[in-house]
Amino acid sequence: MPYTLFHSKVAIQLLSRMAVILLILTIPGDAYSGKAPEKLTSIQSSDLYAQHVHALNDSASGESEDSSKAGDAHKGKTFFGQKDLLDSDRFWDLNYTDRILFTLGVSILVLLLFVVIFAFVTIGFRIKNIRKEKRWKQLEATWEPLLIRVLAGDEALQELHAKVRKPDRLRFVDFLMRYTQHFRGEELDILTDLARPYLPLVERQCRDRSSEVRARAVNSLSTLGFQEYKTKIVNALDDPSPLVAMIAARALMRKDEPELAEHVLHRLHRFIHWSINYLSSMLADVGAAIAPTLRSIFSDKEYSVKTRAVCADALRQIHDFEAAAIARDVLSKETDRDVCAAALRLLDAVGLPEHLPAIRKSTDSPDFVIRAQAYRALGNIGGKAEIPVLESAMGDQEPWVAIKAAYGILAAGGERRLIEIAQSGGEQATLAKQVLLESDA
Repeated sequence: MPYTLFHSKVAIQLLSRMAVILLILTIPGDAYSGKAPEKLTSIQSSDLYAQHVHALNDSASGESEDSSKAGDAHKGKTFFGQKDLLDSDRFWDLNYTDRILFTLGVSILVLLLFVVIFAFVTIGFRIKNIRKEKRWKQLEATWEPLLIRVLAGDEALQELHAKVRKPDRLRFVDFLMRYTQHFRGEELDILTDLARPYLPLVERQCRDRSSEVRARAVNSLSTLGFQEYKTKIVNALDDPSPLVAMIAARALMRKDEPELAEHVLHRLHRFIHWSINYLSSMLADVGAAIAPTLRSIFSDKEYSVKTRAVCADALRQIHDFEAAAIARDVLSKETDRDVCAAALRLLDAVGLPEHLPAIRKSTDSPDFVIRAQAYRALGNIGGKAEIPVLESAMGDQEPWVAIKAAYGILAAGGERRLIEIAQSGGEQATLAKQVLLESDA
């Protein structure tokens, strides 16, 4: 993982907490127990002072048997007149204030040392990144004119490959990926041919420890070498990283090979935390070829409700009329919000008058989300005959239900009635005006 300023801040916070812990360890036992230190009488203080002075005089007089012992005694006179602090016993002989000051001093020195080290490391990485960016710009300035000549049909293919040094091969693939967003057809085929010699290196990155590297590798393989590395992309659906799996799923959603979508459909549970609208749109892009599988999953209670809702929305987007009967059966047998709301949205798009009984039943649901979708579908399928029911629903206590009922009136061909409600000045006048304005926009 690259080093950043964030890591420096975290390290400094950890060191600060370690310093606090050290300070806590220096607090004497009496402080932990809540007892105040015993006060010394004036006589006791005088005696201790005299003993202290006497000890200092004895140490200064050189009362030692030989010069080595005298030298050792001299080395022992250090911090606050105490003996060698490297000895843990001597450290605890210090009074409480001295221990606090000593610990603070050591902690500050350690913190300063780490701050200096982190600062130099950060500057070093910054300089390295600047140099790398400058080098990439130089390489791209060399490759771009040759690539344009190749795309224009000039015989510069070998010359371009000759300019790609061994350490720069993966960078060259990233360089080509930028152009794939702007070209289709023959030009894209040229880019694919240019990248082919270097794709084995990209394939190795699919086993990298970094999920970002694996995701980028799968994306590059799906764009520049889909047919050769199709199996690798399918295997990426089971990658531990949701990001890698989603990129692989998106790559497998192809109209020309709808059978590949089956691999994704049986793993939809992995992607439920993604937007339902995004997932359903992704499935709908494949087309009607996957509709039978979508219908099968939508009707099967063994799948999760989120998975079934995604399939129902995908069926709605591809306007699969055969799914309407399944949606009617779901409404008659189930009460889950997600599944029933998805079924009502499906009927709103492909439902027939024969499905109205199931929709009317849903308008009595205690769940306001189901009621709202039911009134919207009721107006679209039932027509003007349902306008009185929808007008009554505009007074529902749930604002979302009232809004959907107003839109239902509009869908039923009751624009004139909605205008009358807006001009009446009644309780629903504001809501009617809002719906009319939004419909005009």
